Amino acid sequence: MFCNVFSYPKPKETEQSTTIVSNGVSVHYLKTEFLREVKETEGLNENSKICEIENLEIVKHGVIRSKGASIVCPRDKKVGAAYSDCLIGDDNVGPATFLFSYTWKYTIRDIIDTLVAFCESNKAMDQKRTYVWICCLCNNQHRVYEDKQNGSNVQVDEFHEISRTHILSIGHVVAMMFPWDDPQYLKRVWCVFEAYTASTEPGCTLTIAMPPKERQAMMSATGDLNNIFEVLAVTMIQNAKAYALEDREKILKLVEDTVGYAKFNYSVNELIRRWVMDTLVSEFEIMNGSKGMKNNLDGDNQDDLQDEKLFRLCYNVGIVMYENGEYDKALVYFKKVLKEILSNPTVDHKSFSADVYHNIGVVFKAKGDYDNAFVELRKALEIRLKVLGPDHPDTASSYNNIGAVYDEKGDYENALVELRKCLEIELKVLGPDNADTASSYNHIGVVYHSKGDYDNALVEFRKCLEIKLKVLGPDHPDTASSYNHIGVVYKAKGDYDNALVEFRKCLEIRLKVLGPDHPDTALSYNDIGAMYDEKGDYENALFELRKCLETNIKRALSMI
Repeated sequence: MFCNVFSYPKPKETEQSTTIVSNGVSVHYLKTEFLREVKETEGLNENSKICEIENLEIVKHGVIRSKGASIVCPRDKKVGAAYSDCLIGDDNVGPATFLFSYTWKYTIRDIIDTLVAFCESNKAMDQKRTYVWICCLCNNQHRVYEDKQNGSNVQVDEFHEISRTHILSIGHVVAMMFPWDDPQYLKRVWCVFEAYTASTEPGCTLTIAMPPKERQAMMSATGDLNNIFEVLAVTMIQNAKAYALEDREKILKLVEDTVGYAKFNYSVNELIRRWVMDTLVSEFEIMNGSKGMKNNLDGDNQDDLQDEKLFRLCYNVGIVMYENGEYDKALVYFKKVLKEILSNPTVDHKSFSADVYHNIGVVFKAKGDYDNAFVELRKALEIRLKVLGPDHPDTASSYNNIGAVYDEKGDYENALVELRKCLEIELKVLGPDNADTASSYNHIGVVYHSKGDYDNALVEFRKCLEIKLKVLGPDHPDTASSYNHIGVVYKAKGDYDNALVEFRKCLEIRLKVLGPDHPDTALSYNDIGAMYDEKGDYENALFELRKCLETNIKRALSMI
């Protein structure tokens, strides 16, 4: 973030007028002299936030404005200079190595810890020669305060060009993600926009960093990877905040008019997902003492894993690889874990080995290798029946995935046998009003539909819908999908009137929950249009299909 309010001074006609300073402050200076100044200031300590160290809401100078209060700014020749203008000596100040992207609500201790850890992870970085362009010290906060008081405000598109040029001139942005499970960075509109700019501009590098304690906390939570991705990779800039409402509106308008929300959010979330994956792989390699695993994809040529924590991490890396569609690499990590478990079997390891076999089978299924999928999934089932017993959710999951492989192979009778075993366990263990139970009814309905038994398909889909209405409520995307499945069956039966009823129920929910520009909403328009076409009502068919087309065109343009 460039400043805690969007109030950059407008550049004047002369080249010397800009308040942007290309020099950065050394990491060494920040962790020694600047931190000392903060600690020596009454009411402040190392846990003080930047917005407390320099409060631009009040006239009284804080630590930052005090430094340059009597010094002439070298750019506009007025009294009052940026903090970095006041520093001399190569150990303290120099040409910026990278731009630091953060929020003013971070503490100075966490910022310094992040920067020091970043330097230490890059052995070539001398902390006395690594210069950080950080807005609180490198922007002239005297001018920011004055403009704020005068109500002066540069237009967003003009500010964007200034900031973009500055990012490109430095060429490297380090974004601080903190705290990992509720990152304030992803809630600030300028922070998210900076990350997007740095990651999409040619010649610019974006690095995500965090304090060591946060990295450790994130690693300890890798057992629940879905939670990590739910926290980190669901950014929507429309929900991000700014210190001034007017700033937020201008920035959102800029995004909407340039790249569009869909492309912007997709790009940022893919960036975060990739970062999580790379962080997990890096942590594994550090713990394993190996840097060559990425280049050895046979899973057999690395040193033995050192302890349970290590192979649990290795297992989680495999899951992340699978989630990102990198199936061969996922197999490498899963097989590495399996090799270690089998060399040291315990009761706990037997249960864990079932999970590994299961996931290997799921990966083979995703690759279309159904024969190997069966082998691995049946190994998992055999262990789970022995260790966990027949009435366990994990045992049910094994039956479900074996059934799914039969379904993919077109062996619907065997698929139904396995899926009903799964359903029987879930009804006993989880009860009838459970999302997993609903999913089993849905899966059985899909198989009946595939084999052309539409009446039984309707029975199963309606059971699924009944549970979803209880558990998820009427306004939920999964509930909409159930209405859609029922409509598809009516369509297959040639009952177009009832199909239309169900498709319209689905559309109504999607419009309410997902909005008019969502691809699933477009699919609903397409389904309704197809029904009108089948009925010979071509005018209404064209009307609905054009809505589908308009939605898809709008989304496609936003992704360009």
